[in-house]
Amino acid sequence: MISQIILFIITFLIIFSSLMVITSSNSIYSMLFLILVFCNVSLLLFMLEVEFIAVILLIIYIGAIAVLFLFIIMMIDIKLVKFKTTFLKYYPIIGLIGLIFFYQFYLLSYLLS
Repeated sequence: MISQIILFIITFLIIFSSLMVITSSNSIYSMLFLILVFCNVSLLLFMLEVEFIAVILLIIYIGAIAVLFLFIIMMIDIKLVKFKTTFLKYYPIIGLIGLIFFYQFYLLSYLLS
């Protein structure tokens, strides 16, 4: 029971962090949220007892690639770009795809139990 609660908390943090990677207007914050996604995924892999892949994810993605991207973003000094309000019209489509996605997960968990 406790492990399921921890699993749901970790998956919520993964989903929230990945959404913040996409919606963050500052590229440095976006990169830091990506590092948080990698940490949460490696924690999830540790819970699934796949320690080797979790450690490889930590070393390669966070230790090398994400830090390299972060340094590049900080050195280039990318200016903030203001988003246009036209992307708001895609929210119903995104919501529909999200509902279909979660409905498939519900069906999968219902059929496996």
